[in-house]
Amino acid sequence: MAIKNYTSEIKVETTVMEIEKILAKGGAKAIMKEYDDEGEVSAVVFQSNLPNGSPAGFKLPYKETAMLNIVRKIVDEGKLPRKFRNDPIKARKVGWRIIKDWIASQMALVEIELCDLAEVFLPYAWNGKQTAYEVFQDGGFKMLEAPSDADYEVIEG
Repeated sequence: MAIKNYTSEIKVETTVMEIEKILAKGGAKAIMKEYDDEGEVSAVVFQSNLPNGSPAGFKLPYKETAMLNIVRKIVDEGKLPRKFRNDPIKARKVGWRIIKDWIASQMALVEIELCDLAEVFLPYAWNGKQTAYEVFQDGGFKMLEAPSDADYEVIEG
C-alpha cells in the first residue's frame, strides 16, 4: 500500500497554514506552533472549548524520526528517487500533509455532529506537559485494559 501524500512537494509552511485554517473554522480559539532546535515546526497546539464550555488544549505532534523511516521505506520500494532517502525536508512535507488530511477528516466528523471535537482529539488533549495518550502510555495503558470476565454480571434466563 502506498503511503498517502508521498509525492507531495507542498511546503510545510503552506500545509501548517492550511491546518490552522481548518482548526479555526472548526472552532479553535487559539493556535500555536512549537519548533524544534532546528527551527522546524514540531507540533501544532490549539485551544478549543469542550462541550461543557470549558477551554481545553490539544497538541498535534509531528514525529521526525518516524516519518524519515517511512520515507526511507518508500525509497527502498522504488517509489521515490534515492535522493529522498535521508531527506528530512521531504519527510516533513509528506508527514505534515498526512496530518493535515487527518485533521480535515476529523473536523468533518465534528461538522456533521457525529462526534465533538474533544472526542476525536482526545488522545491529543494536552495539560501543558503531556498529551492524554502520553499519560495513558506512562501508566502502562492500565486504564484502557478490557475488563476481566469476573467484572461482568452473568444474567441467566
